[in-house]
Amino acid sequence: MRGYLDVIWTRLKNYRNLGAFFYRELKPGVRVIYEKSVLVSPPDERVLAFGYIIAVCLKPLIGKDKDNVKKHVAEKKRELVPAMTTEIFQDKWCVLYLPPGDYHRFHSPNNWVVEKEGTLL
Repeated sequence: MRGYLDVIWTRLKNYRNLGAFFYRELKPGVRVIYEKSVLVSPPDERVLAFGYIIAVCLKPLIGKDKDNVKKHVAEKKRELVPAMTTEIFQDKWCVLYLPPGDYHRFHSPNNWVVEKEGTLL
């Protein structure tokens, strides 16, 4: 936590609750995004697992470890691949974890709007 004190606006004791700390603002210039075409994820998440999906629809797997996620994807591939005929859709998936205390705000270098809100589980 000591490393975060130089990037926040106020002292830790001044946050009224844990939610206010999670969604805190950072000082200007702390997380600069230089290119508008780059994919970024400014929060301090950890990548728990990632891989490729072929014609598989994954539900978010919050709280699952990497082996369970890989097992789920493998099972879905076995179910769907024999039924496919001409098209193979290849996508990537990623599970991110935001530990308590880490920076939780999301930013985007692009001008976009969320049109449909999803659910975690």
